[in-house]
Amino acid sequence: MRQYFHKGLLWRASDQAEVASFELFVDLLFVGLIAINGDHVAEEPNGHELLRFVVTFIMSWKIWSDLALIISWFETDDLFQRISVLFIMACLLGLTVNMLEAFHDTYTQLVAFFLTARLFMGSYCLFLSCVVPMVRGMMIVQAMLQALPGVLWIASIYVEMPNRLAVIWIAIFLDLAGGVFIIMLVRGSKFVSKRFGTWMDKVFEFYPAINIEHKTERTNAFVALVFGYSVVAILYQSTASFGLNAFFGKAVLGLLQAFCFNMIYFELDGSDLYTHAIRRNVSSGKSSKHFNILCIGAPSLTEYT
Repeated sequence: MRQYFHKGLLWRASDQAEVASFELFVDLLFVGLIAINGDHVAEEPNGHELLRFVVTFIMSWKIWSDLALIISWFETDDLFQRISVLFIMACLLGLTVNMLEAFHDTYTQLVAFFLTARLFMGSYCLFLSCVVPMVRGMMIVQAMLQALPGVLWIASIYVEMPNRLAVIWIAIFLDLAGGVFIIMLVRGSKFVSKRFGTWMDKVFEFYPAINIEHKTERTNAFVALVFGYSVVAILYQSTASFGLNAFFGKAVLGLLQAFCFNMIYFELDGSDLYTHAIRRNVSSGKSSKHFNILCIGAPSLTEYT
């Protein structure tokens, strides 16, 4: 494991977690998915297309985020991990080719590829619960969070529109907010009963943590790919005798927009934050003066306060 929490302490590996090359490859596929989905919405800008875009984007983003989370938790970098990532990418590709007609003819195929990827990651979490018993409780919970909304996704196949949308949004809510309820349950178990709180502390004595540096670099790489595609999308060839026209003006405006977004994200946003996020209070977001981090590294442990 790259890092984990244990009794209020964050234990971290002493080496730095770097973004692997195959992670950038996954990001590139996801950027292409967004491009195809967004271009189709731009061609027919109406409420129906916006609804289809939101649903299919959330489904694809959920696969991408769950994969990024598991990679951030565990450092294996072996052949099995590469094959697993490739399998999930194939499912993401299958979801992409069926998303434009999702509300008409290809909804069953869309859900099938989505659930295949989610249930595969749930099975992977169950496998990790066996080989890494230290975090067995959290891995079983993650597998349940993958499987329970899947029942609603399967049920949505057999419900006609527009009633299907109610089932879809309930499933999306569980997919997006399920982890929050688990955190609230773990943190608030002592307020339910002392016995229940003791049992929860035992089950979730260890639970994996996100490597913030890896998360930041991964997000930066993804945003850079999006901005790069934004620049490529404005390139065109002109046969007009005088090149300064409305088409060129729109291209310049698109370039200006991408440039400003890049400056806002990488230079302006967060430039005044000098405290690492892990040292901030969970509820208020204010800087915490006392937060212990233990770095795991042979032959000794180094504690940072």
